[in-house]
Amino acid sequence: MDFKSTLSKFLGNKIRERRVKIGLNQEELSEKISLTRTSISNIEAGRQLPPIDVLYNICNTLGTEIHFFLPTFKEVNSLISEENTTLDKLKTKHLSEGSIKTVQDILSKKKR
Repeated sequence: MDFKSTLSKFLGNKIRERRVKIGLNQEELSEKISLTRTSISNIEAGRQLPPIDVLYNICNTLGTEIHFFLPTFKEVNSLISEENTTLDKLKTKHLSEGSIKTVQDILSKKKR
């Protein structure tokens, strides 16, 4: 995992947690901030980093400040380190790339 993808996943998870906590679905959030539901889905899944103006709109709509969603540099690097350690252990078990990808997906869902 690299810094940008780890940051994207962290941010997406925090947005999803907050959205669910206040009782909005993706469609409702998308309407409030004038984005497509697909864009919200991509942001929450960590496939897309929102532009800063969109992030501020999300914060305003979800009733929180931007720092709530953003990890520290140290937190992102710690997540990368954890992920890489897990992957290194898997590779020594001689798993196929497909199996490793499956485990990565499971680990990503577990962190949510």
